[in-house]
Amino acid sequence: MRRLLLLLLLILLLPATLCAQSVDHTQPPQHNEVGLRYGIDIGVAGPNQTTQHKVALDYIRYSRHDIGFKTGVEYYITGERLTHGIGLPLHFSWRTGRLGRKHDTGYYYNHEYYPPTDPVMQNESLGWALASMLMPAPSIFELHGGITPSWQRGLANGNTIGGIALSADVGGRLMFPIKRFRIVVDVTYRYFLPTGFVQRVMSERSQRSVISIGAGIAYNF
Repeated sequence: MRRLLLLLLLILLLPATLCAQSVDHTQPPQHNEVGLRYGIDIGVAGPNQTTQHKVALDYIRYSRHDIGFKTGVEYYITGERLTHGIGLPLHFSWRTGRLGRKHDTGYYYNHEYYPPTDPVMQNESLGWALASMLMPAPSIFELHGGITPSWQRGLANGNTIGGIALSADVGGRLMFPIKRFRIVVDVTYRYFLPTGFVQRVMSERSQRSVISIGAGIAYNF
């Protein structure tokens, strides 16, 4: 248990250390993202799986290298073994630049892309540009990992109890851009570490593996 927590701590601190060593204050300012997300956690244990619904408010701060720190608040609504609770994600993340068409973005400075004229209109047909606006392709991919401490209530031997849960998380997001907004699809694997509460509510080790699937909207500024 101690070795696992130490390994997670090192994984979390490494991106922040690399980012701090390479910051160039002459470059454009860091990016911020705030979003609202709905999701469901689905256990992968078979007939005794755990299912839980949640809503989340996310906040991410990115450096100019697109390395970010992600936090927020997750409120767990209903579930089978875990009935309700509240969590605090603590994740580091890395996102790509825009994918898809080569000419989507130019040089970024002072919250604007240059050249200011839409490069798609310069290099593609009007029909392609309109289709791209109406049906934007996934253009940004993000990897994230970290931990989520939470306080939850759950069922153990027919009784409802409360306690602390802690999950180790790793996952990815696809982001569909609409101006400064993003439609977000998130898939994350979560493993609940064996705290006293988790051991009582999820007595079998296989019940602690969860796939979290969510979707929402985010705003970049």
